[in-house]
Amino acid sequence: MEFSIHTTAAFHQVKTALLVVGVFDDGALTPAADVVDRASGGAVKAVTGQDFLGKTGETLVLRNLQGVKASRVMLVGLGKAADYTLKAYEKAEQAANKACVALRITEATTTLAAVNCPDSALQDRTRLAAQASINATYVYDATLGKPDADK
Repeated sequence: MEFSIHTTAAFHQVKTALLVVGVFDDGALTPAADVVDRASGGAVKAVTGQDFLGKTGETLVLRNLQGVKASRVMLVGLGKAADYTLKAYEKAEQAANKACVALRITEATTTLAAVNCPDSALQDRTRLAAQASINATYVYDATLGKPDADK
C-alpha cells in the first residue's frame, strides 16, 4: 500500500479513479467540494439535501461529472459543522475507505484531511486517513486455507 501527500487548490483537475470530498449536514460544502461543485456546474449542490443528507459517515458516489477529471467523486458526510471533531473526521474517513473497498477502487484521492478540525493537527488527520485505509483493506487469511486473490 502506498500513501502520498499532495497540495492543490484545483481539486477538479486531479486525475484519479475517485476523489473524496466532504459535505456537512446543513449542505455546507468543504473547500474541495465547493471547487468540484463549481467546476461541475452545481452537481454537488444538486444532490445535497435530497439524495445526500451529509450525516456523518454517509457516502454517495457521483460519476462522470463534467469539468472534473476524476472518474468518480465520492461525497462523504461530515455531520453538523458545529459538532465536527476528530472523531467525526475519523468516522468519515472510515466510511470513505469502506466504500472504496466495496467499489473495488485501487487508487483514490481524499481531501478530508484538509478540512480544519478543532483540537487536531494536519499530522493527526493524515495519520488517521492512512490508518482508515489500512483497516478497510485488511483481510485475515493466515489460517483460513486458500486466500481469495480478488480481495
